[in-house]
Amino acid sequence: MSLLLENIQIVPKSAFEHKLLQAKELIGNIDPDDVPFLALALSLKQGVIWTEDKDFRKQKKVKTITTIEMIKQFGF
Repeated sequence: MSLLLENIQIVPKSAFEHKLLQAKELIGNIDPDDVPFLALALSLKQGVIWTEDKDFRKQKKVKTITTIEMIKQFGF
C-alpha cells in the first residue's frame, strides 16, 4: 500500500478542465460522477483508467484496465 501511495499525485482541475466537455459527452449520460476522471485521462498522453467500474468500458477514447488485467499484464 505504501508503494501505491508514494506514487499518487494530486492533479489540479486546471490541468484537465479543457477536457471536461469532451468527457461529459462521452460518459456524462452514463455516470456524471465519472466525468472528471475521464477528463484527466483524456488530458494525458497515454492516459489509462484502472477501474472495476464497467461504465468506463462504454467509452472508447481512453483505455481501461481492471485489477485482474493489471495483475496479468504486470505480474504482481
